[in-house]
Amino acid sequence: MGLRPFVDLPVVQWCEPAEFTYHGIALAYDGGRYIYWLRGGGVPWFRRYDVLGDTHQGLPPAPWSAAQGSMLELDPSRNRLWAIQGNGGTGFAYYDLAIQAWTSVASLPAGSYFGSWIAHTCPSLRPGANDDHVYYAPANGSTALYRYSVSANAFTALASAPAGLGSGSCGVWAYNYDPDKIYVFRGGGYSDIYVYSISGNSWATLAYRPAAIGFSSGAHAVYDPEDNMIYVCPGEGTRSILRLNLATNELETFSRVPIAFYRDARRLALVKRGGAKFLYAFRGGDLVPYAVWRMPIYF
Repeated sequence: MGLRPFVDLPVVQWCEPAEFTYHGIALAYDGGRYIYWLRGGGVPWFRRYDVLGDTHQGLPPAPWSAAQGSMLELDPSRNRLWAIQGNGGTGFAYYDLAIQAWTSVASLPAGSYFGSWIAHTCPSLRPGANDDHVYYAPANGSTALYRYSVSANAFTALASAPAGLGSGSCGVWAYNYDPDKIYVFRGGGYSDIYVYSISGNSWATLAYRPAAIGFSSGAHAVYDPEDNMIYVCPGEGTRSILRLNLATNELETFSRVPIAFYRDARRLALVKRGGAKFLYAFRGGDLVPYAVWRMPIYF
């Protein structure tokens, strides 16, 4: 009997490694050529990775030192990135992509730490979405959720999550599937997935709970609006990248990276250039190699 050929997809390609990284590395793709990233580790270093040139470039430092719990979120209508500090700090700022400069705004109402996240609703991504709002969850065991008004430069407390959000919590606005919903991985080692209704200011819990998987420190999630999938790394110490199919509310394995992820990090970026689509992952942490991988998305 002859052996049948097989193809292992998706392949994992090694890219130019990031320089020394640590707790709090955070990524955001600008929708064009660059993935911007905070180095973390208690320093304000800020970089961008050129997906065409496969190179890293230094940029003006953040207004504060970033560490565990830091995060970047794209605001395409204003051509900026929103950023939170992490490490228990209340720093909140945006980076203007056009003039390459940082501006600090109102302090966070509660310190950002393990599992903190932000999500921005944007009409450039979904017509009719409220461009004035950035949602913020401090996590680190808290059930709190806040909404930041860009025009008022102020925060408002919203309905509390069903249970405390822990390390590895992530919030993703599923704008092309249901623009009223933010999908929230609870974190803290739990497998619960919550859904926050923007219009109703209310929470629900998905009946589906993945077996033998908990989301913990180092977890991160990004949304693919074309296929309505949420790609998620379960946390540090793992090698798998999973994806949640929003149509079926079920998780499946997408890929496995060569070496386990390390440290608390917002490590994923979904990049589309022309007809090609890739998922990038930064390993994170202070152990060599400081790897950057990319995986083509074929299906």
